[in-house]
Amino acid sequence: MAKGGIDYIYLETHNKAEAVTFWQSLGFGVVMDIGHAAKLAHADGGTVFVEQVPADKVLETRLYLHGDRTATTTVDPANIVSDWQPSHWDTHLRVLSDTDGRQVVVQDPN
Repeated sequence: MAKGGIDYIYLETHNKAEAVTFWQSLGFGVVMDIGHAAKLAHADGGTVFVEQVPADKVLETRLYLHGDRTATTTVDPANIVSDWQPSHWDTHLRVLSDTDGRQVVVQDPN
């Protein structure tokens, strides 16, 4: 199910420009900018995806893991928020809830 560790950290923001500037100050560089969102990577590893959302929305942070939906899993069904679903990025996502209720997204690129 999860393989290869962390793919990226997804961060919502109310001000994309300020968020991008902050991450750039930490050594991250923009590798993709789609207007309302940007993907930033660090030369030493690590990727963040910053997306601007409306000011009245509570901000979310999600951890995305590399995944393989064909692999056998031992995840307790009670921890599955939503099973494998296609995404608009031509990937498949499975949303899990950890023991403290935080959502973790497993992403299969196939």
